[in-house]
Formats: sequence, C-alpha cells, structure tokens
Amino acid sequence: MTTLPDVDELRDNHIIEDIKKVFYASGIDNAALFTLKEYKDGGGIYDGRSMRSIGGFAALLKAAVPEAFRSHRAYTRHLKQHNTYVDKLEDSELKYKYLRDATLEATQAALALIGPAIAQRSFKQPKARPGPLKRMNVALVSDTHFGLDIDPYEAMGNEYNWKISAARFAQYIEQVASFKIEHRKDCEGVALLLGGDLGQGVVHWKTDSGTQLLAHQLVGISSYMIQAVEYLRQHFKKVDIYFTTDNHMRATYRHNERSTGQKWDSYSTPIATALEARFMDCPEVGVHFSKAPINTFHLLGHKYGLTHGDTHVSAGNVGKSINIESISKQLLKLNAAQTDGYYDVFCMGHVHTPLRIAVASTNTEVIVNGTMSGTDAYAATEGFFRTLSCQTLWECTDKHSVGDWRIVHLNDAPIDQKMITPYAGDLHLHKK
Repeated sequence: MTTLPDVDELRDNHIIEDIKKVFYASGIDNAALFTLKEYKDGGGIYDGRSMRSIGGFAALLKAAVPEAFRSHRAYTRHLKQHNTYVDKLEDSELKYKYLRDATLEATQAALALIGPAIAQRSFKQPKARPGPLKRMNVALVSDTHFGLDIDPYEAMGNEYNWKISAARFAQYIEQVASFKIEHRKDCEGVALLLGGDLGQGVVHWKTDSGTQLLAHQLVGISSYMIQAVEYLRQHFKKVDIYFTTDNHMRATYRHNERSTGQKWDSYSTPIATALEARFMDCPEVGVHFSKAPINTFHLLGHKYGLTHGDTHVSAGNVGKSINIESISKQLLKLNAAQTDGYYDVFCMGHVHTPLRIAVASTNTEVIVNGTMSGTDAYAATEGFFRTLSCQTLWECTDKHSVGDWRIVHLNDAPIDQKMITPYAGDLHLHKK
C-alpha cells in the first residue's frame, strides 16, 4: 500500500526551496546578510507568519543554504571593525569642522578688535659702500701629475695621459676665466697658486710604468702652464703666479724620502724659471717664487700661505678622516712664529681631496685642493677606487679673504678643446 506524503512536510520543503531560489537569485554571497525583507523583495511567495509556525525565517534559511553561513563569524568581525572605523572617522570629521569653525570665528573676532595691520620696517637701511668692492679670482692648481699615464684597467676605469690632462686643464682654466665675470670691472686680476705635484716626477719610476721621462715632463708642464697664462692674461688685468715645491717632483738624488732641507732644489723649480723667462717682458704677469717651503704673500690685504702639504704643515689623510685638532695645533704654532700677523688663508694639496674649513681657534681658513689625474694604480691599492678629477677656485675681496668657493669637476672635459695643445713628446716650446 502506497503511503501519501504528509501535507505539512510538503509545505515545509516548498518553503525551503523557495527561500533557496530567491537567495541565490539575489546575488548576496553571505546568508547572514539575507533577511526576510530581501526574501520578500526578491519575489518570495511566503510571509513571515506562515514561517513562524515551522521555526521562523532564520531557521528555514539555515536549512535552505547552510553552505552560505561558513564565513559568517569572520564577516561579522570584519563588519564590526568597519563600523568602528567609520564611527571614528565621522567623529574626527565632526571635531575638525568644529575646530575649524571655532578658529575662524575667533580669528575674525580678533582681527575686528585689532583693526587693519600696518607694515613697518624693523631694520635700518644699509649704507652704501664708499666705492666698488675690490675683487680677485684665486685659482689653486696642484696635483695635476702631468707626465703620468694611467691605464684604466688598473685604475677602476680612470684614464690619464697628455691628451686627457690637456683637456682637463683647459676646462679648469676656462672656469677660472669665466668665474665672476659679471664683476670683472671690479676685479684686480687673478692669482694662480701653483701648489706642487704639477708633474709625476720620478719618485715611482721603478714601479710605475706610466711615468714619462723627466725631460718630457719638464717641457710638457712648462708648455701647458705657458699656454694657460697666455689665455688668462687675455681675460684679466693682471696674472700673479705663486709657486711652491712639492713631493713628486723632488730631486731624488738627494731627497730620496721627504725633502727636509733646501726643498727648492727640485725638478719643479725650472718650471717656475720657464714661466719667468717667458713673461719677463709682460708687466701684467708676475712670477713669485720663494725658497721658503711656505710661500707667503698678500692678496687684497689678506695674508696667504701656500705649501704642498707633504712637509711643515699637513692636513692629514682627509680622504678618510678630518683631524681638526691636529690642523688647529699646527696652525697655532705656525701663526705664533709669525712676525707680521697671522695667516688669513692657508692653501695645500697633496692629499687629492678638496676641502675648505674655517679653523675657529686660529681664525685661519684652510683650503686643500683635489687632484687632476684622479685615481691611479697606487691609489687603487690603497682603497681609493674613485677619486674625482677636480681643482678648486674662489673669489677673494678686500672684505673676505675667501668668498665664493667652487670645486671644478673635470672628469667630463671635452677632448677636442683648442686652448691647450696636448704635448707630443718633443723638446721645444712652440708659439701658439
């Protein structure tokens, strides 16, 4: 005998199927968000009264789509966090609007009470100088190491030879000539400070295959310096050359290590003599050479000292660290020995790292020059893998011993320049 299905059971199953159909048609992926209202709005055919008698809508929904309740707990937590964030954001927005409106109201009330502001000058107009400022360009040339061939494979890509050195030197001299050109009418001239190691010398000739013959170095360096001065005298009223001896060009037959006495007995001295001979009949060019290891002179009333930096006064290895105390003590001792006033400026080279410091305890500005040759094989072995090719330049005025100071970078110097003719290895100084 066939048993007929229970009428209530059929009705319950039909309600569940209808809820399931409407839920999936609604596009809601979380059953926790599907309410009786969504069911009715989605076309559900049963009302809440008919469902309450068989457990209610929530129970029927769980029976219809149990798989849709799997993320209910995580979603509820996320919804709670979202609502908390929104509440805080709305609270912050209300506080901001209140603060803004209150500040605006208070500011308007204060301005109304104070009245319109009247601008007043609180400083005195400076007095005009009784005449034009005296100026002078100062060019510090050192550590050019002309006569050195650097193999780029041994020096981290840096290449150097007579042609490249001519290009770098020409770019620097061009910067010297154009520096502060807008004040040229007030410029007294240019001071060319030749601070030593202009050539490679022969101190490393046994170990360095890049060292040129000494005779070639002397002729090549003299040629480069003469061409540079010829160019500068076309741009300045006066060119004053100050010269000091050095380390690399020392006469190794008597100064095998450091030059401790008669430092002027050096291979670099003939370079100064060549300049003096070339410009002997040019009153606008002066060559100032001193036997003293420190060449002392005055520029626009300021006392200058020039030495190479390998003896007497040393800046230390400023490429690794700057020992201000050591420099200060040396300058204090040096200044104490002076009979005509302290040094205002003290210039050095030797360490291949440009530096300018004002030593407070001595009131002396210290300027250390860079190198034109850059990293060579020896420097690379000491850990200096990328020494920039550069020289320094500044303006001296009657008011400031060192004014605007510039580091002139030279690695990108154009090879096809026309100012300095690259030395070709002959033994004659040719006219341009």
